[in-house]
Amino acid sequence: MGQTPVVALGVTDQHSQLQLYSEGPFNKLVTFLLVENPGGAVPIPSQPKQIEGISYLGGHSLEELMKIEAQATQIALVRAGRSNMSFILPEINPFTISQLLFLLEVQTVFTGGLYDINPMDQPGVEASKHYIYGMMGRSGFEDKAEEAKEWQTFIDLEAAMRYFLRGGGDWHELIKRGLQAAEASERIGDKAAYAWSALISLSWTYRKRGDFAEALRWAEEAHESFEKLGDKRGIAASLRNLGSIAESQEKLDEAKDFYQQCIAVLGESADREAGYDAYVDLGDIARKQENYDEAHQFYDDRLRVWQELGDPLWTTILLGKLGLVAYARGDYETAWRLFKDGLRGNQNLGNQIGIAYDKWALAHAGMLLGKDRTQMQALAQEALEIFERLGMKREHEEVRELTARLGHPLTDD
Repeated sequence: MGQTPVVALGVTDQHSQLQLYSEGPFNKLVTFLLVENPGGAVPIPSQPKQIEGISYLGGHSLEELMKIEAQATQIALVRAGRSNMSFILPEINPFTISQLLFLLEVQTVFTGGLYDINPMDQPGVEASKHYIYGMMGRSGFEDKAEEAKEWQTFIDLEAAMRYFLRGGGDWHELIKRGLQAAEASERIGDKAAYAWSALISLSWTYRKRGDFAEALRWAEEAHESFEKLGDKRGIAASLRNLGSIAESQEKLDEAKDFYQQCIAVLGESADREAGYDAYVDLGDIARKQENYDEAHQFYDDRLRVWQELGDPLWTTILLGKLGLVAYARGDYETAWRLFKDGLRGNQNLGNQIGIAYDKWALAHAGMLLGKDRTQMQALAQEALEIFERLGMKREHEEVRELTARLGHPLTDD
């Protein structure tokens, strides 16, 4: 709780901020810094009358324009019922600027007292300074240099995950980074960091590799850690991950139970967006159990949600899933269109796993639509190469089978 100062420069920042302040959440106080006599009035030259958008400005000055701009902005905020105030400086000089700075400093101290916090220290800032001292070799901060190395492992892990999803690196590197992060979190005594390392990197990585026993070991360890910490978001994420492991082994009822538990844990919490992932997973279960109407409803509802939230990744994922429902219903034309939309989205995101799945799906749908066999075989081959490079064994084998089928007439299937 507290204030976060945000700077806005006159009309320059109106489009990026004023809309939020006028019609967004009513939790802002707008402060205008005005100058009575800025000095050095600059006249605006006359403009051609045929240019209506600017001709009316001729004969005025920039000083007058800036004052009117400020006044108009104040009027708009008052009309919208938004709190605002003004500091008016007689002119700009060292004395008036010093007065303003001193006033704001005193205001900060008093505000801290009202919030019952110490306004004279900044432990968050000090932490980064201490790491700098240690990393640059300042005497007395050697322990901070070692601690910084430990925390760097988490940054390296996240970078490795992003690189992997874009088609770089390999499973071995990702697992190595995950183990390093887990070991580092144990050394620094951060149980939450350990749980997320076990969940996000190790369990997820082993599941994608098809090593379900190892994936389950790390998933259960992460879940137990989150429960001890009372971390609702972590508990929900670990339940969803346990569901994904069960689903990957075709234990659909068990997976469905985990996904429903995930949604129940999140409930109506502020982090509800995370629950939508589990709703999508329930759609997957319905699709695999051939309840296509139910699956379509789940996917379509979540597509609208993620489009409203402006999330391109989940929007793209759901286009592909709706394509799978259309494919299962035998509507190959709709499936083809949705898979193409999904492929376009994944290519824009650089998501190599998504690109591979979409090319695989397009090859399937295209084969049944009688599209050019050579082109469909090329799509399947491209998917095969991505899955092979990423070490995704199950997908690799299934695409190999499709590629072999595309090499023969359909009557031979």
